[in-house]
Amino acid sequence: FAAKMREFVTFCGEHWGMTRADAETLTNPVTCPEHWAAGYTAAMTDGLPDALEFWLDEYLGYSR
Repeated sequence: FAAKMREFVTFCGEHWGMTRADAETLTNPVTCPEHWAAGYTAAMTDGLPDALEFWLDEYLGYSR
């Protein structure tokens, strides 16, 4: 389970990033598309893996 979740999180980081152009087409406009895109992409590449590792360790007892 943990290995598949880590694989999915890696996939998200590789394929679900956002560019400024992407952020400019959001349904709800943002004031700074460049910063929005950078934050979103950072969440996918840095935040999501960290959150998964925390969850796996704290709630399921898995650790790397």
